[in-house]
Amino acid sequence: MKINKALRKQRKSYKRFMLSMGFVFVLFPSLLYVTRIFDWHLILLLVLVEILCALSMVTKYKELNLKYEVTLKNIKIMTRIPKRTNTIPYDAIKGVHFSYMKNNSILYIIVDRKLRGKVWKRLNKLSENDKELVELAERIQNVKEIDQLFYLSIVSGGFIKQEVLSHLYVRALDAFFSKGAMREIASSK
Repeated sequence: MKINKALRKQRKSYKRFMLSMGFVFVLFPSLLYVTRIFDWHLILLLVLVEILCALSMVTKYKELNLKYEVTLKNIKIMTRIPKRTNTIPYDAIKGVHFSYMKNNSILYIIVDRKLRGKVWKRLNKLSENDKELVELAERIQNVKEIDQLFYLSIVSGGFIKQEVLSHLYVRALDAFFSKGAMREIASSK
């Protein structure tokens, strides 16, 4: 699927969801007020529904919220909940991997030095479940020792991750890309 078309569909779906949840969030208390039925069972049920609506809105906002800025020397990736900004220079990127876990996609960015922030983890602490990621780490290990490599995993963002991946493919010239990342780049064009 074309990435721009998928992004438009995702934004429309997000707006429809937020509008309907906001409508439910406002409509139920107003119906209870208009009918003037103040039974404690109904009030308790209303509070429970309002909490569930608010939680679903926050989780939807969290899972689809990812912004990025591309400059000549680096890429700045920003998430809002929790608010984090990661500035990654292109020359530090040594590998990029894209994989699907259950219903969600994950973008891994592997760098050769620890950058600012608490989100960077050592590559040797990664699980051995993803064979393509282990293969990518071995390819990078031929160039650099694995103890000196760090990775950032991006889970939120929806189709914006594919857009970030295609920008990394164009700009990060020294980086190795896994088979999963190459498949995703080819399918998003």
